[in-house]
Amino acid sequence: MKEKKVLRQELAAKRNAIPPEAKHAWDKAICKALSGILKEYEFVLAFYPIGSEPDILAALKESAATIALPKCDPVTNEMRFYHANWETLSPGAHGIPEPKENSRFAIRNSQLCLVPGLAFDREGYRLGYGKGYYDRFLAQNEIETLGICYEAMLFDHLPRGAQDIPVRKILTEKPSSMWRTMYEQ
Repeated sequence: MKEKKVLRQELAAKRNAIPPEAKHAWDKAICKALSGILKEYEFVLAFYPIGSEPDILAALKESAATIALPKCDPVTNEMRFYHANWETLSPGAHGIPEPKENSRFAIRNSQLCLVPGLAFDREGYRLGYGKGYYDRFLAQNEIETLGICYEAMLFDHLPRGAQDIPVRKILTEKPSSMWRTMYEQ
């Protein structure tokens, strides 16, 4: 979808232009709120932040929950989760640090999946990087979802396709920002 491609470029530029001081403060606020949320879960499917994505590593590394990170297969377009061993991560097919394949994680309905995105809208739909890994994964797994983004990357409406799967909640750096999307209401 051409509209999404152009919007991805614009929103990536917008997020990349966030001043480092503001990004650091926002990341700290997101991690503080996320730390409280993670206490409620024994198992969490997370993402390794890259580029200008919200840096949630401090919250993940301090969590008592068992954390799993994705490994993406560019040939099959599948995303599977593996136990996060922070010392043995290595760059995957897209340059994102990934766990080793020998620690596959069993998906459970009672766990939380943290979902990255360039932007989210108030119905929980996201604009990702265009590969569809999360949409395919979420379509196959009934799981609690939490999108994470900066308030500046939250919009009333984003373009979407039939394959797009919304998240149920979104967390930003604003105090008390976690809210249910219209999708869940």
